[in-house]
Amino acid sequence: MSKKQKYTLKEIKTKATDKLLKKLEVLYDLFKRNLTLYKKYKALEDQECVEIFVSMFRSPIWDVTSAPLFKSGLKSTCVTDIKSKDNVDDHFIQRVKAAKFLFEIFYENPKTTFVSFLNFLIKYGSTIALTKEEHNLVTSTAKKNKELMNYQIYESCGIEIPGLSELLQSLEIE
Repeated sequence: MSKKQKYTLKEIKTKATDKLLKKLEVLYDLFKRNLTLYKKYKALEDQECVEIFVSMFRSPIWDVTSAPLFKSGLKSTCVTDIKSKDNVDDHFIQRVKAAKFLFEIFYENPKTTFVSFLNFLIKYGSTIALTKEEHNLVTSTAKKNKELMNYQIYESCGIEIPGLSELLQSLEIE
């Protein structure tokens, strides 16, 4: 599925099940209602505390982004060439980083709408198919290079993903 920059709620509803929409509403409420805590931890200027808090949201992000709505349709050349059945949906922006971006969006605009939240979640929570080996390599490299996004790591790991540049450009990700 090619990604575009903004979806309407009507478009999202055609791509999501009723159960997924309920989960997305709950996730929206979780972020919105935990903004006060995010502000508190951010005000402490303790980056470790902020990271611990934000990391608590990686599992809820996984719960919703495993749905087809978040699959970019992109695959590494190894997935395509090997036709491996042991593939992994890799978030090209790590879930903890995505959670922090989402909190920052609410921090900047506490009145962020559900549709805006969904568009940001699609932008920051979409996935690319990698082999399990590629995923493990990206994960271990990311742990050593915490400042980098997964999409910045692919090339250095020798992972080719046709269409990635175009996807990032369409989502306005630098």
